[in-house]
Amino acid sequence: MKDFNYCIWLLPEKKHKWYEYITTFTPHMSIYTNISRKSDAILKLNNMPSCKLKVRLEGDLKITNVDGFYSLQYNIVPVEDNIPEWWPSNAHVSFAYQYTPFSQDMIKHIRTTINEKNATMDYVVLRKCCGHYTTW
Repeated sequence: MKDFNYCIWLLPEKKHKWYEYITTFTPHMSIYTNISRKSDAILKLNNMPSCKLKVRLEGDLKITNVDGFYSLQYNIVPVEDNIPEWWPSNAHVSFAYQYTPFSQDMIKHIRTTINEKNATMDYVVLRKCCGHYTTW
């Protein structure tokens, strides 16, 4: 299993429709990943300014594979011009994870199910992303 150590995520508003699309993990944009020490992760988290960003899914669904960890994700872009300095260069929201390649049926399902393209991201969390992704 691929471990990402400590991660800082930006989440959509609590009642956003993206939460309905995912049952095995929380929809999120990773701000920081692979932070090895918890104390470093907490320091980064505590130094994050509060934010409320309007974003939009952009482009086609992407399939990624990092050391056997597969993800279906959409890139996201800010809707407004207030892009924070910590905005990641590969900003995206993941909608499915698994440890085997995705079937064409699953890819088609995600493409047709995700019909809400806009969100307000306003909640920053720290997660330990080790072990099976359903336990993060």
